[in-house]
Amino acid sequence: MFAADHPIWSILRLVVLLVSMFGVLYINASNFDRTEIVSIVQLFIMAVGIEGGAKGLKAVLGNTK
Repeated sequence: MFAADHPIWSILRLVVLLVSMFGVLYINASNFDRTEIVSIVQLFIMAVGIEGGAKGLKAVLGNTK
């Protein structure tokens, strides 16, 4: 199928995270409005940054051997 380091896994992790957050916010919000959408977008931006940072750190540390 796909190798463990294939980009599809990073994308799938982000999709699962965002769908889960959407579901939790939708179920728990008394009025699903702009604030929930802003929360989802902010989490997406942070998750992309963390994912990219982790890959960058792996690349830097992997090249020291």
